Amino acid sequence: MAFSSVFMGYYILNIYKMFGAAFPNLSDDSYLTTVGVLASMTGTLRFCWSALLDFKWASFKRVYGVLLVSQIALGSTLLWAANNGRITFAVWVSLIIFCEGGHFTLMPHIFKKTFGEQMAIKAYGVGFSFTGLASMMILVVVTTTTGKSNDIIGSCTPTIYLSVTLSAMALLVLVFFFNEEPYLIKDNFDKMSKFELEATIS
Repeated sequence: MAFSSVFMGYYILNIYKMFGAAFPNLSDDSYLTTVGVLASMTGTLRFCWSALLDFKWASFKRVYGVLLVSQIALGSTLLWAANNGRITFAVWVSLIIFCEGGHFTLMPHIFKKTFGEQMAIKAYGVGFSFTGLASMMILVVVTTTTGKSNDIIGSCTPTIYLSVTLSAMALLVLVFFFNEEPYLIKDNFDKMSKFELEATIS
């Protein structure tokens, strides 16, 4: 789930400037730099996602579900936002990065709840090693496809929709397979090998 959910933010962070420059109405280096600054600023607001967990009605599953639905909606309409104008594109990119930050503030909570306070750090480290796979995959995609043709929009769009599909897959896992309640006792957790721990988290 971690691999699927973080893919979009990582990819947009890598290509937003090149992607935006391919649109005549957005092709301005100073504007695209401003978009990057705004995205960085909204990224610092990632704590807002974890702050929602303080409310009684806001379980991890509900908050993370809202994050994934938002991410799916933003990714699905990013092409429209770019065509629509500078404001919408800047807002969409900023919100995607805001959602990306949410993954890293919500996950510690559920790891602590699932594995216990003492084992949460170990579980978090193993669980988020899967985000490295997303980074590696994006590096391969960006270096082998993006920018290799004159049609930047055409080369980026399929991967954007792939990221939407991966987010949708993560949402399905969250809704139908994810159990928010603790299911490992400490004694068994301590005895688990790294391989067994990775299999459990993934």
